[in-house]
Amino acid sequence: MRADVVNAAGPVPGINLLGVGSNMFSLRWLVKRVLPGVGLVLFMCVMEGVLAGCDRAGSNTASDTVEAEASGKVPRVASIVPAATDLIYAMGAGEHLVAVSNYDTGPGIDTKLPRVGDLNSTDWEMLTKLKPQFILVQTAESRLPFGFMEHCQRLEMTAFRCEFERLDDIYGMVDRLGMILQEKEKSEALIKRIHADLDKVHLNAQDGRARPRVLLIVDAKNEHIVGPGNYLRDIVEWIGANNAGDSLPGAWPSVDREQLLKLGPEFIFYLLPDAKADAEQTVRGSWNGADDIPAVKNNQIYVLRDWYVLQAGSHVVNLAAQMSEIIRKTHPVGWPLPADERTSAPASAVTSAPARKITNTPTPIPPATPLPRLP
Repeated sequence: MRADVVNAAGPVPGINLLGVGSNMFSLRWLVKRVLPGVGLVLFMCVMEGVLAGCDRAGSNTASDTVEAEASGKVPRVASIVPAATDLIYAMGAGEHLVAVSNYDTGPGIDTKLPRVGDLNSTDWEMLTKLKPQFILVQTAESRLPFGFMEHCQRLEMTAFRCEFERLDDIYGMVDRLGMILQEKEKSEALIKRIHADLDKVHLNAQDGRARPRVLLIVDAKNEHIVGPGNYLRDIVEWIGANNAGDSLPGAWPSVDREQLLKLGPEFIFYLLPDAKADAEQTVRGSWNGADDIPAVKNNQIYVLRDWYVLQAGSHVVNLAAQMSEIIRKTHPVGWPLPADERTSAPASAVTSAPARKITNTPTPIPPATPLPRLP
């Protein structure tokens, strides 16, 4: 996992007295030219009237209203990465958020926060009003939409890259978010909490059961599954099971029915956030005639519909606990374990080691250059 600053801003300009940029209205000019002629009392009245006028004008503009309502705690952050949004709320630092993406559906999100689209349809007009110091994205700089970096530079806003690949990377991401939000204590507390909760799930799985083959499917059409090298695969291993998709290339393999039949899973979990209530009946029907597959034969097909089941955020603990509980209730105890599976913890899964040291820090952005248009 990498979390890189792909665009960093310089210092935020200071606020001019009276909110006016012209030198004509500077304090020095008023004292030098106005004060001797009108006297101290008249000068104070002028100042009071100007300030009141600016105040009244500002209260009548939608732009100033948006800025006042979503000023946020410094540093201010806009997130178009739902997993990062979830982690910020989980560490108790939600007051830093001034905007979220259109795909943030978690129940704890402040409904008053403006929605600023996503990576390919970002609401730059709204971001101009909100003035965040950081925007969280989830892609490499080379894959950013055309002009994205130029918009960030114009707004003096740092684009901070979040990429969640493995389960262990979530800890690194919490650590980095704590750094940019200046909330180190809160981020450290969240890391410890996730560690402790996942450790409980893992220990519950070490009860002498054989490691069942688990297949994770991420769409209702049976076209995409969880392969090796991603955080969901790590969760499967952490709960004492084997990922049936490990034999296929790529972290998210595309498969056909013939390939699925060869995998022979003992449990099938569909991860379908916010799916309809009848989704389970629909997906079960897609396995008609496949009774030679243990999961189908033994009626071990489940649909997990919670909003977080495909999100690499703080709720990976909930997902791990759900799957572990289903397996422990239905998978028999006492099956002989092969010698190579008698381990206390999977080597490639998350460990209790401290979060990795942060090496990326904001750096001045280079001169703006057009990015190549993506196909």
